[in-house]
Amino acid sequence: MSKKILSQDSNSDFEKIWKEMEEIEPLTPPPSVKKEITDEALKAYREAALSDAYMFGEYNGYDAYQDYGVIAD
Repeated sequence: MSKKILSQDSNSDFEKIWKEMEEIEPLTPPPSVKKEITDEALKAYREAALSDAYMFGEYNGYDAYQDYGVIAD
């Protein structure tokens, strides 16, 4: 007497919708573009790290708050 309960969307429906969305606006960049974006992001991250090191040196935010008594020992 029990009926099998099917999910709202089957895998084939999901894949069909995904492909339609890919055609409208790609959700996943092509591998070559993805690598370029990754390389640019890493370069920007390294530049930001160098700037932070130059501006703040070995700054430790936790110790700075502890020195002012904001964080209890």
